[in-house]
Amino acid sequence: MKKTLLFFILFLQLFTAHSQNTTEITHSFGSFPGFNEDIICIKEQPNGKILVGGRFTSYQGAIQNRLIRLNADGSKDTSFDIGTGFNFDVEAIVLQPDGKIVVGGSFDKFQDTTEKSVIRLNPDGSKDQSFVIGYGGNTVYALALQSDGKILVGGGFQSFGGMSSKSLVRLNSNGSTDPNFKPKISDYRYVKSLIVQPDGKILVEGNFSIPQNEIVRLNTDGSHDTSFDIGTDGFKDNNVQSMALQSDGKIIVAGTFSSYKGITENGLIRLNSDGSKDISFEVKSGFNKISLNNPNHIHYGIRNVVIQPDEKILVMGNFISYQGINSNGLVRINKDGSRDNSFNIDTQFINDPTKSKTITLQSDGKLLVGWDITNNQNSTQKHLTRLNTDGTKDSSLSIGTGFNFPVTSIVKQNDGKIIVAGDFTNYKEVSQNNLIRLNSDKSIDYSFSIGSGFNGSVNSIAIQNDGKIIVAGKFTKYQESNQNYLIRLNSDGTKDSSFNIGTGFDKAVNFVTLQTDGKILVGGNFGKYQNISQNHLIRLNTDGTKDTSFNIGSGFYNPMADAVNVIKTIVIQSDGKILVGGNFDMFKGSYQDNLIRLNADGTKDTGFNIGTGFSSSIYSLTLQPDQKILVGGAFEVYQGSNANHFIRLNTDGNKDNSFDSGITFQDCIVYSTVLQNDGKIIVGSYASNQQKYIENNLVRLNTDGSRDTSFGNGITFFNNNKTNATVYSILLQQNNQLLIGGDFTAYQGNNLSAFLIGIPENAPNLSNEDFIKENKSFSVWPNPVKNTLNINSLQDSNYSIKIYDLLGRLIYTKENVNTSIDVSSFTSGLYLIKIKAGSGETSQKFIKI
Repeated sequence: MKKTLLFFILFLQLFTAHSQNTTEITHSFGSFPGFNEDIICIKEQPNGKILVGGRFTSYQGAIQNRLIRLNADGSKDTSFDIGTGFNFDVEAIVLQPDGKIVVGGSFDKFQDTTEKSVIRLNPDGSKDQSFVIGYGGNTVYALALQSDGKILVGGGFQSFGGMSSKSLVRLNSNGSTDPNFKPKISDYRYVKSLIVQPDGKILVEGNFSIPQNEIVRLNTDGSHDTSFDIGTDGFKDNNVQSMALQSDGKIIVAGTFSSYKGITENGLIRLNSDGSKDISFEVKSGFNKISLNNPNHIHYGIRNVVIQPDEKILVMGNFISYQGINSNGLVRINKDGSRDNSFNIDTQFINDPTKSKTITLQSDGKLLVGWDITNNQNSTQKHLTRLNTDGTKDSSLSIGTGFNFPVTSIVKQNDGKIIVAGDFTNYKEVSQNNLIRLNSDKSIDYSFSIGSGFNGSVNSIAIQNDGKIIVAGKFTKYQESNQNYLIRLNSDGTKDSSFNIGTGFDKAVNFVTLQTDGKILVGGNFGKYQNISQNHLIRLNTDGTKDTSFNIGSGFYNPMADAVNVIKTIVIQSDGKILVGGNFDMFKGSYQDNLIRLNADGTKDTGFNIGTGFSSSIYSLTLQPDQKILVGGAFEVYQGSNANHFIRLNTDGNKDNSFDSGITFQDCIVYSTVLQNDGKIIVGSYASNQQKYIENNLVRLNTDGSRDTSFGNGITFFNNNKTNATVYSILLQQNNQLLIGGDFTAYQGNNLSAFLIGIPENAPNLSNEDFIKENKSFSVWPNPVKNTLNINSLQDSNYSIKIYDLLGRLIYTKENVNTSIDVSSFTSGLYLIKIKAGSGETSQKFIKI
């Protein structure tokens, strides 16, 4: 009892210290689009909901480990709850008539409980306890359901359920191994797909050679059906990767093969039910040949074949054309083998053999496709899209409309419009390569058009007084024209041809800023400008020519210049002197660790003395009105003394001892700093330590460096719910709002705004008492709880539930809960449960032991 009480007190103290209401979001820019990793399998349920399995660990920026059920519009079906999900890939899904779901893959855990490679779930996502397979096998690639309820399991295993069984096994409806099924596949490799014919015979495809190469048909007891004979020379030159059964018993076979029984066949063939070639199906020249970086390894890369009810055949894979006509990875073929010209995807698919590819035909004839897909309207969906019957994109499936990659820079124009830059290539499901301008209300400014945009990241932006925009980054092209790492745009997004950098820089530009006279300071990883040596820093005239009055001689040096950001930030003082920070060891051959102040002509300002300097990189420099300098970065030491990643320097370079942020940024890297008008300092960072992570993604400091506790007691950002999100850029607006850019996909448990979000300047720090609005008509018990948490109300028996962990992350949500929920899979700790019903709502703490 004492141990439990101490446990409760410890977690209550921790929770109270870090408790916070989800800070108001002033503007949401949309959730992360889709999945963070590949989709492998898709199944549509009879009710139109969509089961998706694969390698992914998040959907729309929230944790979703390798299996999810979506509503028909792409929203997550919250009535299907798998908790913490699977620890490795889901490869196959089979739907039973009773609504239960059999799942196979390479996983060995489900909800932190050992489940080796196959599991059966109830319709709500919970484990079906009546289905027990024992230890299972290694990876399962294929599942098929027989009419008697038995389940065929194919994969890469030598034993299953503790019994010897190479690559193929049959399970009874309770999960036990059927000993009467003895498949005649004797060489251990793998089985990749299975089809149960109407007569009960089983088509098996995989990487095996006994009793036949790549494809075989078995009788119901597993014996070899010799009436289906492809001979010893069937598919022996390369792999079969997919097959489909027609209603007349003929079999479509696709893969990387180039011959069948010694006769040329270009990746696709139709066989009669006895294994002979169906000569009425003619692919002619077939699919174009593609080499995987090996001229001796030519293949057609067909990954998936689906037969429509009208007997037309959908073929997906790594090809560009079919019968000499552009097809870009997906084609529909008539039943005689000719191309169906009524199905046209134009340039939707990018042919990348490393990507997983899967297609599933919906009951309405539309096609679900799992892959990275870009359609001809320049609209991108991450790993999942739905096509209409003619091949056009079905816009009714929306899987997230926010930015698809990090935002690294935010700058406001004088007219209130906002330019956003970063690594993103998509916003609002429309192609937007690395740069966008928003109106003051945060809507897209369509008067600013960059066309196809940049081919690489944008790192930094500077706005001239005339409204022209200087853009710097890792790009080498703008709108398909060569443009090496720097460009000036007119206010409408067109290239300013009066700014001519010629061949430009040889490597990335990290930072750009403007002097009051319009000259441009440029810093980065480059060693040359216009093919002439210029080590990492240069000043340009307004027309793009080098300003020869600014001379840094041999410049900056870092022996790892290709791997680090040599110059990362530049600040111009009111007296014209220039602060330069980054990751460098020397300036003009003399030691100078990571920070320097230059005179206006490029010489070193000897009145600014940093001594032994900083122990590691500087990422942020901010000048206060009194000319003191705020420095943030990865360093831990300054001039031989502790300086945990954030420090203030006097104008002569000495540490300002009146400013001390203590251990606030220990285990952090500071990337961004903004000064408020009252002198308080907002700091954005990356935190590698989980404890610091909850506190220090975004904090506000008082003028003496102490934490301002009125600004949220820990502002938390998540990157696909991993503890490594970074705040790269902060824009303080006149309306007391902040725009925050970074690599996060969720904020305070809310995943509605990925990589860019608007929050108030004065983020409230609500106490635990403010957050918990107790309603005495509800109770939860037992507390502490081990397995089942019961909910009781005198007025209600149906609840909506949300559960948050100690970090404020939403980890569980479920509608239509009756009286209890299973929390056995939760790790030990303190949680907050929000209960909503007809009589009101409450929030209460509970402890999982």
